[in-house]
Amino acid sequence: MHKVNPDPEFEQLSKHLFWEYDRSKLSFEKNAPLVIHRVLEYGMLEDWKIIQKKYGIPKIAEIAMKLRDLDKISANFIATVANVPLEKFRCYILRQSQEIPWNY
Repeated sequence: MHKVNPDPEFEQLSKHLFWEYDRSKLSFEKNAPLVIHRVLEYGMLEDWKIIQKKYGIPKIAEIAMKLRDLDKISANFIATVANVPLEKFRCYILRQSQEIPWNY
């Protein structure tokens, strides 16, 4: 029998975002970094609308700034939408400190 998440809005998020998790155990509150990370990188427009309504842009940006491995496109998107300098994002800072392998 398939358990349903007690938060009906969570069930509206795309199924592919949390394929490896038991969705009935996830919530917007306790799994906010995971939810925001997955929606920014792999979500559809409807997923973005759901988290925007649930968290608000300032909260999404605050959490996104702490993510270590947010991809460049997602980081640039949320930096632009939230009007926050890209240099404040942890993923941007960590990427700058990594050596780039030789490019042949």
